[in-house]
Amino acid sequence: MSTEPAGPIPAPPQHALQQESPRRTLVLLFIFATAIIFIVLLAVLFFRWAGAQEPSSVVVVQATPAFDGAEIIVEGVALRAPYRVTVDSWPESSIPFYVDRGSYTLRIVRDEQTLYSGDFVIRHNQVLRIDLAKLERLLPAPATASTRARQRR
Repeated sequence: MSTEPAGPIPAPPQHALQQESPRRTLVLLFIFATAIIFIVLLAVLFFRWAGAQEPSSVVVVQATPAFDGAEIIVEGVALRAPYRVTVDSWPESSIPFYVDRGSYTLRIVRDEQTLYSGDFVIRHNQVLRIDLAKLERLLPAPATASTRARQRR
């Protein structure tokens, strides 16, 4: 028993080699196109990330259950649109507003009535805490049953 072949190894037919060449070129073209698309998308992500400006400061509003249903609005020149948050019934909830340095106005509105409006200036990398418990005196007194009956008449 010999491990050597009995004769010469037959060559593949010419038509098989001619069919593999276009397929191979097409596969290489797709691999190259995928690599180019990946590099372009990576560059777009990098330039979007490098050009983005994250807010540098934060205003934290400490709400109390007494302000349940009130809307807290932060307005400023640097904001595209005012930040609006409705206070829910969570006890002692903290509401963060991420802003850049500058001048802003904080308004507290309930039932289309402004309860508080105040201006503040915030610096770069500053955390400003506003405790609404100190403003509970501004809330209207709760309506009693007799007051509600008079309002209906």
